[in-house]
This record gives sequence, C-alpha cells and structure tokens, in this order.
Amino acid sequence: MRRLTLIAAILAVGLMEGAGFALAQQTSKTPSLGELARQLRAEHGKTSEKPAKVYTNDNIPRTGALSDVGPTSQPTAGGTTAKGESAAGAASTGESKSATGPHDEKYYRERMKELRSQKEMHERELAVLKQKLALNETQYYSDPNKTLTQEFTRSDINKKQGEIDKKQQQIANDQKAIDDLEAQCQQEGCPPGWLR
Repeated sequence: MRRLTLIAAILAVGLMEGAGFALAQQTSKTPSLGELARQLRAEHGKTSEKPAKVYTNDNIPRTGALSDVGPTSQPTAGGTTAKGESAAGAASTGESKSATGPHDEKYYRERMKELRSQKEMHERELAVLKQKLALNETQYYSDPNKTLTQEFTRSDINKKQGEIDKKQQQIANDQKAIDDLEAQCQQEGCPPGWLR
C-alpha cells in the first residue's frame, strides 16, 4: 500500500511538472501585452496622416465658429469677411452665402432645423426656470427670521423672474426668426415643404 501511494505521488509530481513546462512553452509563444502595445503604436504611427486637433481653453478660437472642414472666414479690419460679405450680416442671419440671391432647399431645411432646435432648447430652459421659481416661492425656512427676510426682500424670486422674462424674450425672438424665414421663403417663391 505504501508503495502504491509513493508511485501515485511521483506520478502526480511528474504530471504537474509536465503541465507547468507545457504552460511555460505556451506563454513563451504569445507576446506580452507590452509588446502588443508597442506593435499597435508603431502600426498606428505609420497609418495616421496627422494627429487630431485638440481644443483647450487656451487655443479655442474666440471669434467665428469651430469647423471640422477648416477655418471659417474671419472678419477683416473693414468689417467684411474674406468672401466679401459683411460680418454683421453673416452673423445675424447665420448664412454663409450672400442674401441677394434665392436660396435652395438645403438652406431652408437646415436653417429651419437650426431655428426650431434653438427655440426648443430655450423652451426647455424656460420650463426649468419656472420650476426653480416655484420652488423658491414655496420654500419653508425653519428660522422665522430668515422667513421674514425672504418675504420682505424676495431678491432670489425677483432674480428668477428676471431670468424667466429674458428667456421668454429669447423665445419670442426665436419665433420671429422662424416667421421671418417663412416670409423669406414665401417671397422667394419656394415650396412650403422646404420649411419642414
């Protein structure tokens, strides 16, 4: 019986060493993670043409708009852009082409989409401001002195009401811009479907 357990123990140790040797051979064939990373970095360095532009607070343009295509036309000293249009006219209408000729369907669709999304954003901001105003109006203070001060000054409520008034004016301006675009489309004789 002793002999049998001794033989079993020797066989078990031999099998473990064999499995460890096989595992060592197997791991030596596969490259390490560091080697794979170096290979990928080398391949990426060969295939990429130029690194992506990273914008930070230090190098972000203060005027104009960001563009993936290239730099936008910047206003010159005379108040006109490189394309010859006035900077004020391009900024107020949001157009990249001159306002003299008729516009195409793409212009009207993009412009209407932009104006509607801006109006929807302002309406959502207005809803949030109204919720905050409602919270301030029904706020309860455990300190009676603070309650009296709040009821007397109402400074935070007045501030929120002022913000709401400004936001309502922005929404009215957005609606006016939409109406102006519709009038422009009608004046140029474009189909009403272009504004959808």
